[in-house]
Amino acid sequence: MTLAAPLNLTGALRPAISFQHAYSLEDGYDFGFLEISTNGGASWLAVAEFTGEQSAMGREQVDLSAFAGLTDVRLRFRLMTDASVVMDGW
Repeated sequence: MTLAAPLNLTGALRPAISFQHAYSLEDGYDFGFLEISTNGGASWLAVAEFTGEQSAMGREQVDLSAFAGLTDVRLRFRLMTDASVVMDGW
């Protein structure tokens, strides 16, 4: 899932993203990633990674201050799984 519009972090002192989530992923084999792109989506960098079990909804906050001042910041949530063990997902 990718944000529809890029973020402009010009003037942001301590940008961060906060979200609620729960997940059930095969620990060490299946992953949920929060990724960021600063080049229009040509390449992506994982800024947070989740694997294993968090059955109750929980709040996550990810610091984006390394990207403060940039004008074209894109965020996406990406799920990477294999076919060997099926769990509920993210």
